[in-house]
Formats: sequence, structure tokens, C-alpha cells
Amino acid sequence: MKAAFIILLVIIAVFVALIFTGSRTNAGGASPGNASDAQDFNADNYPAVGWLGATLGKFSPKLTPAQIQPSIAHYSLQSQLGYSLNIAADAKHKFRSAKFAVPVIGGQRCAHLIYKSAGAPPTGLDNLKEQDSENLGGSDKKTPKTEVTFTILSSGGEITIARNSPSPQACVVQLVD
Repeated sequence: MKAAFIILLVIIAVFVALIFTGSRTNAGGASPGNASDAQDFNADNYPAVGWLGATLGKFSPKLTPAQIQPSIAHYSLQSQLGYSLNIAADAKHKFRSAKFAVPVIGGQRCAHLIYKSAGAPPTGLDNLKEQDSENLGGSDKKTPKTEVTFTILSSGGEITIARNSPSPQACVVQLVD
């Protein structure tokens, strides 16, 4: 009983510290509802957010090859210029995480990925209707990461994978577990 109480107090203290730090960081006049603020958000400046997302993300439902047509996990853009993947609907999970490994060649990803939802997103989450690997935020534009993650809605949809530029180097996009 004492251990649970102590853990609860530690969690509350961490929460209050994060709120206090966030309020001081954001006191610089961000305008509410401004979409450019969201695009310029850099998670690298907030290590607690990145750690929390990475920790909790492990438990979220994942997109599997069985839910994709064609149901493969590796997409070679050497022999073909693009893929159109149909994502099956899943009424059991409101959101699924689709994580792709995309090689970076010459300072940019070798492939461009776009997710388009088959249905309307929940209220207030309009940015989940269409997601683009080229619009992942300010820090990603400067140094593209080799990982692209989309939030797939329960209605399913389509993911388009296209080669960014012709290059003699191999470009294989992989669905990661």
C-alpha cells in the first residue's frame, strides 16, 4: 500500500514538473489553432514527449501485412516505381500505428509515402485524414528520419509509396513491427 502511494506521488510530481516546464516554454506567444505551430513542432526539443510516445506506442495496435493488400512487408522501388496499398478496415481498433523504415539517400528519403483515410476522422483530428511523409514537422525537413509513422484510422484507406528520385542505390521500404 505504501509503495503504491509513493509511486502515485512520484507520478504526480513528474506531471506537475512537465506542466510547469511546458507552460514556461510555450509562454512565448504561440497562437491557438495555428496549423503552422503544429508543423513546426520539434519533438527533439521535448525529450519527455518523445520518451512517453515511444514507451506508450509499443502497446498500441500495429498495422500488419495481413491487413494490407498486397500483403507484403517489403516494397522494393528498384524494380517498380511505386506501390498502392489498400488498408483493410478494422472496427476493433479506432487507431493503428503503421511504421515504415525508409532509407535516407543524399539527405532525403528515397521514397515518398502518403496515407489517405477511407472515412472521416474523429472530430478535431482532421490532420489524420491525409498524412504525408514530406510533412512530418520542422526537424524532419532539416534531417529526415529513416522512420515514417502514420496513424491509420479504423476505416482503413490507402497508402501510396513512390520513389522520390531515380538513383542507382537500392530503395526498399519496409513495414516495421
